Amino acid sequence: MHRRQKRGTVWTETDHYGRRLICVAGDEPHVARRIGDYLKREAKRDLEAACRRYASRLGVELKRVSVRDQTSRWGSCSTTACCRSLGA
Repeated sequence: MHRRQKRGTVWTETDHYGRRLICVAGDEPHVARRIGDYLKREAKRDLEAACRRYASRLGVELKRVSVRDQTSRWGSCSTTACCRSLGA
């Protein structure tokens, strides 16, 4: 939902039907980029939490999780314990 008059960038709200809405402030030309940035941040947060849970179960230490626009690789882990995401 685009909220032109609001300040800020992107946030979520729940409507009176209980549905979660993604709300975006600012001018129309910035809406798509702001939504994309928000979704990438949320995906990274969720992916990082899942990676840390699985690393803990496996008894390994995770140093970093990164989310990037990948064209050829879905995801990988390096020998230095850094995980790269699915092509976000």
